[in-house]
Amino acid sequence: MTGAAASPALARDLAIDAVFVLSVKSFADRIAHVRGELARFGIPFEFIFDFDAAELDDATILQHFVAGSPMRRQASLTLKHLQAWRVANARGARRIMVFEDDVVLDPQFHARLAAAMRAADALAPGWHICLGGVDAKVPDDYFLHSGPLVPLASTTA
Repeated sequence: MTGAAASPALARDLAIDAVFVLSVKSFADRIAHVRGELARFGIPFEFIFDFDAAELDDATILQHFVAGSPMRRQASLTLKHLQAWRVANARGARRIMVFEDDVVLDPQFHARLAAAMRAADALAPGWHICLGGVDAKVPDDYFLHSGPLVPLASTTA
């Protein structure tokens, strides 16, 4: 990991304490992609390289999962997400963003995120906000919702 706090604009405008990117040390193309993608928006971040699939041993997998599941790649990604939360918690971060290394941000990312964070500020504490995901399945009425936040159970968290 690199030690970079969120940019002043993110901290001030959006109240984001930290940004993490989940990746694999040997994925040079994805690392280059995500650096460029987040640089377009001036978003400093830290990589989470802990728990790469090639480095996972059976004991670590059994410590976190029941025997026989999941596959090593899925276990790796789950543990990387968990590691981002652990780092954030250790630092006392209130609001973080976690991206995977293939993220592609909408040209209106900053404005749309700002609207979502203003809406989130009106919620009681304890919400998880999913900004999207290619494999996220949503009901048809999701696309008719008027607000920046749509109340749905998360299928990918």
